[in-house]
Amino acid sequence: MVEDDPAIADLLRDILAEAGYRSVVVPSPAAAVRTLADMRFAVVLTDAFGATPAEVLPSTAAVLAAAGSTPVVLCTAHAIDPDTVRRAGFGGVIAKPFDVATLLAQLQVLLAA
Repeated sequence: MVEDDPAIADLLRDILAEAGYRSVVVPSPAAAVRTLADMRFAVVLTDAFGATPAEVLPSTAAVLAAAGSTPVVLCTAHAIDPDTVRRAGFGGVIAKPFDVATLLAQLQVLLAA
């Protein structure tokens, strides 16, 4: 999980743990790239790391590239077209504030693929 807000990272970590998932949290795209070079994951959740919708895809491009074939889900408060996100290579997009059921359902779909 790539999330710079400790409160959101803790919340997501707790939600995922309750659902039976293990997670690793890093605070930035650069830290994610380093972690993805050393570890394998079933899925990556990443914050948008952009102040505007136009900055979201460029700010997360390195995470997407480092993930390779591992699905990456973009979690963002920005209004971004889900089709644009998928065309950029993401496995999906989850809007913040997120619905727990939606988050877990999307993870299940990606992990089953």
